[in-house]
Amino acid sequence: MKKVMFLDADGVFILGTPEGGVTLSSKAIELINWITSRGVEVCFVTDRRNNTDPAALLDLFKLYGITGELSMAPPGTDWQAAIQSALNHSTLYGNPISHFVIVDDAPARYAGQTVRSPLHDAALELGEHLVAPCNRFGLLEKSMPEICHLLDLKHNFVTGGLVETSDADL
Repeated sequence: MKKVMFLDADGVFILGTPEGGVTLSSKAIELINWITSRGVEVCFVTDRRNNTDPAALLDLFKLYGITGELSMAPPGTDWQAAIQSALNHSTLYGNPISHFVIVDDAPARYAGQTVRSPLHDAALELGEHLVAPCNRFGLLEKSMPEICHLLDLKHNFVTGGLVETSDADL
């Protein structure tokens, strides 16, 4: 059985700058790599997949320093359909998803959305699997305890305390 992190890019590890440009969050990439080093697959559900060749986008994310088993949700599918497709295909090919988390800075996308887990034969609320970092600072350590809980990973991250307070957190 496998564990999957469905990952958005913008607002998670690709961040906007006050000047209107973009920057990469080295902290977010470090945390993503910590997760993938524990055998978790990353499936990107970013909107960028709809206007960029998925293979080229995966190559770009690797150039950014993201390591591990990486895949891209099919272009043209919404987030719910992309997650449902992954759940169905992993079961079909004999390696069902036992745990998953969605890391996306836009929680409204998942409000009231459900998927059917073939492994658990149950409807799952996507909002219950969502961790939404602040899009100004992206993924930081404060989100890691919940991510690890949803993925059933052992960790030493400390809970509590707002850490998204300054650009130094990037």
